[in-house]
Amino acid sequence: MLFLDGRMISLRDLNTDLISAEYAVRGPIVARAQQLEEQGKKIIYCNIGNPQALKQKPLTYLRQILSLVEYPELLESKKAADLYPADVLQKARSILSRHAHGTGAYTQSAGIPFIRKAVADFIQRRDGIPSDKDHIILTDGASKGVQSALLALLKNPNDGVISAV
Repeated sequence: MLFLDGRMISLRDLNTDLISAEYAVRGPIVARAQQLEEQGKKIIYCNIGNPQALKQKPLTYLRQILSLVEYPELLESKKAADLYPADVLQKARSILSRHAHGTGAYTQSAGIPFIRKAVADFIQRRDGIPSDKDHIILTDGASKGVQSALLALLKNPNDGVISAV
């Protein structure tokens, strides 16, 4: 049941897109997988974005950039050019020039502005939907995004969500 402004609302009150949305991270298949795991079966969860569990090699380019952004002193190392391709060094420098504090520092709650802008530009290019970085919120995973969307629906102290599952 969902309560808004202290009154219970029905499915008729909700956006049909919200009703038809599926949240595949949980559900009967995952519940069954957990039962089998408890019985000692080896389970590889494919619903949580873990491609390395399926033997996919990590994306070297992204890991190299992340290592440099995490530890910018590597960029100044005499061996940086021997350890990293030139395009990786250039991308890491570009990121750090726009976010000098690196990845260990707090950012704006909605995410780093130039990354939100890149996401908005990508959505506009890919989908043809006009997008604005100020309407983009970056989260640390799907679950956090779903949680944020639900919280956006709850604006009063008497609002709440009760799952029937």
